Amino acid sequence: VGVVGAGVAGILVGSFYALAVVFARQIGLSVSEAAMFMSIVVLGGLGFQVPVGMLADRFDRRIVMSGILIVVGVSWGLLSFSIANGVSLVVLMVMALAFGGAISSVYPLCVALTFDRLDRKYYVAASGRLLMVYSIGATIGPLLASMLMALYGPASFFVFESAIAL
Repeated sequence: VGVVGAGVAGILVGSFYALAVVFARQIGLSVSEAAMFMSIVVLGGLGFQVPVGMLADRFDRRIVMSGILIVVGVSWGLLSFSIANGVSLVVLMVMALAFGGAISSVYPLCVALTFDRLDRKYYVAASGRLLMVYSIGATIGPLLASMLMALYGPASFFVFESAIAL
C-alpha cells in the first residue's frame, strides 16, 4: 500500500505542480489569480499536515489515506464539470485549499504506513525506494496529464487527477 500510494502521490503532485499554472491560465485566470491559486494549494498542504497526522495516528492509516483520496477524486471530478459551466474564483480557491491539503498528505501517510511494518534498520532503504517510486510517478504524471489537456481541454486536468486519486 505504501509503494502504490507513493506512486499515486507522485502522479498527483507532479502533474499538479507541473501543469496547474497552465490550467489556471487556460481557464482564464489572470497571472495574479493563478499565483494565488498555487499559493493556496501550498497553504492547504501546510494546514492539513497536523490534522491528517492526528487522524492517521488515531485510525488505520490506510483508511485515512483512502478517505483523503476519495475526497480528492470526487471533489475534483465534480469541479471538472463545474469548469465547463464556469466556476467562481472563490469555489476554485476553496477546492485548491482542500486539494493541496489532501495531496500533500498522501506521501507522508505512505511513509508512515510503510514504517509501521518495518524494523528501524530498514527505514533508510525503504525511504529511498518510496522516494524513487514517488519520483517515477511525478515524472509520468505531467506527461499523461498534458497529453489529456491537449486533447480534451483544461477540464480534463481535473478528470485526470480525480481518476488517479480514485
